[in-house]
Amino acid sequence: MKAQYKIQLPDTPWKDSPIIAEFEIHAPNIEAATPSAKIHGIEIAYAVDREVRWNWEGSRQGHYVGSVYRYNVELAEAEAEV
Repeated sequence: MKAQYKIQLPDTPWKDSPIIAEFEIHAPNIEAATPSAKIHGIEIAYAVDREVRWNWEGSRQGHYVGSVYRYNVELAEAEAEV
């Protein structure tokens, strides 16, 4: 499964934001792969100090991470799921 990541750009809708990263995640199903995909998103958000939207390749369902005050909580919860 491939996860795709976009960062929030000023005055740009998510649909117009470019994909900035893709990660191939090897897991038996989406439920098992999601914690790893979320951790990648949190790490990107922390590195660029912006909200990140990620989704599975071919899916329009977005997942959002990166509120500044939640970085440590989200990362700790995601790592606990792995």
